[in-house]
Amino acid sequence: CFARPRYLRSTMTSYATLYNPVPSMLGSRLLDHLDHVREYKEISNGSSAMGFFVKLDSGSTIQMNYSSSADLASRLDGFMGFARESISDKDRLIYALSRIGDTRLMIGCVIEPGLDPESEDNDQQAVDFLFEINSHLSGLLFINDAIFDYDAECLTDEESE
Repeated sequence: CFARPRYLRSTMTSYATLYNPVPSMLGSRLLDHLDHVREYKEISNGSSAMGFFVKLDSGSTIQMNYSSSADLASRLDGFMGFARESISDKDRLIYALSRIGDTRLMIGCVIEPGLDPESEDNDQQAVDFLFEINSHLSGLLFINDAIFDYDAECLTDEESE
């Protein structure tokens, strides 16, 4: 695991998930104060909010989709399983499982264009945005097969090379 990625996998589209313990914190009041946000709009089905579409100064976009509350328990169980397999330190695992259990809203993020190691601006703005919003939400960020805490500390073990 690494402290804060300079770039991630190079693909046409990249994905991340935010695990938010306080859903009421996510909204225009927060998005208005984040670095690199050029514009955003709410995604809804007419009667309820389904997420946000965010455009960054770099031109990259991040579609943030709220996961259904009906799916939350089973998705969190799966994420806890991943944590058990990816965190060997007992105290760190107990902490991560507790934080995962505190999740009240999962937010799937679709990042376009994908995070490309050859690009200086797009990649870093998208990565910075995800870490910044995660910090404000006091959540967990799952990206590139690693779990990051609200302070950008990597909770998963480093893979041996």
